[in-house]
Amino acid sequence: MKAFQRERLVVLVVALLALAQAAFAGIARLLRSGSEAELAQRDRENAELQFQYVRAADPTMQTEAPVPVRWQLAGEADVAGTMQLVQELADAAGVVVDDLKAVPGGGPGKQSFQFAGRAAPRNVCAFLAAVEQNDRLMVVESGRTAAASSTVLGVEVAIATYHRGGAR
Repeated sequence: MKAFQRERLVVLVVALLALAQAAFAGIARLLRSGSEAELAQRDRENAELQFQYVRAADPTMQTEAPVPVRWQLAGEADVAGTMQLVQELADAAGVVVDDLKAVPGGGPGKQSFQFAGRAAPRNVCAFLAAVEQNDRLMVVESGRTAAASSTVLGVEVAIATYHRGGAR
């Protein structure tokens, strides 16, 4: 019987030691995460103070980098140049151009075009994205698609481009 009680006592002591070790590990983890958060805060404050010091030493330093102008507006309407650009974008995307024409009546500073073409859906999407993301400001104003075959999509879109000149 005494051997049985001694084994229980040893098991109890080992269990209490394991529990105490787990508790200390939890406390250490909690304290470490608090220290890391405080260190990160101090690093941010230090970087801000260094920036303020450099800015105070050089008053010509800009606080923010200027944002580059993304789109370029032509000085006047460039119908032929825009049509050539649209043709190049279509060719690069693998879209066959069926029709491309300038449309009168775009208003001051605006030139409108009608585009018709066909390609696989993926190529049509690539073409439309290329038009919208080109450095020359062009906007797809409206459009429609129709299946030309099981793998080819026909597309008709109205494209507008803008310029600084008031008359075309």
